[in-house]
Amino acid sequence: FFITPLDMRKRLELAVMVLLCAVFFVPLLVPYKTYIFPFIVPKVLWFRTLTIAMVALYGLLLSLNYQRYKIRLTPITVAVLAFLASLVLSTITSVDWYRSFWDGHERMLGLFTLLHYVAFYVVITHTPFGQARWQWITRWFMAGASVVMLVGIQQKIDPTVLLNNGSDRVAGTLGNAIYLGGYGLFLI
Repeated sequence: FFITPLDMRKRLELAVMVLLCAVFFVPLLVPYKTYIFPFIVPKVLWFRTLTIAMVALYGLLLSLNYQRYKIRLTPITVAVLAFLASLVLSTITSVDWYRSFWDGHERMLGLFTLLHYVAFYVVITHTPFGQARWQWITRWFMAGASVVMLVGIQQKIDPTVLLNNGSDRVAGTLGNAIYLGGYGLFLI
């Protein structure tokens, strides 16, 4: 069986799309018997893993057709890269560069994780999915996010659901009412 470069590109783009859609279900992970911080650590670890896999596939796409997949310096990409440069500089010059780079396991928002966010941005903005695939990606996002919101509704009905401990504040699968509110605004 001979696979043409075009077929290979289409398969790799589809694989990137599948991993992107898998990212939308990461907020549903709450293995509360396995982790000390079940609302943060597993989500970040899975996000990093999926992002690294997407970057590897994107690297293959770049090797197949550099001109099609190269990073284009749009204004938003320049802004993201400038922000990343400021984060790198602040990490290098910080009082505790180790903590700035890794952060603690309670929040996991050090430079290392932020590098994954930038890599995620680069891959999804430079892989040409086409309008039909973006519609499917949006549907998968809505499906995953709807489940998160349904858990929040269930917590409003029964405040003891999913480690909410009887709180009046709904946290969904995100473990924090503020995170759930921001996520809900993005969903809307």
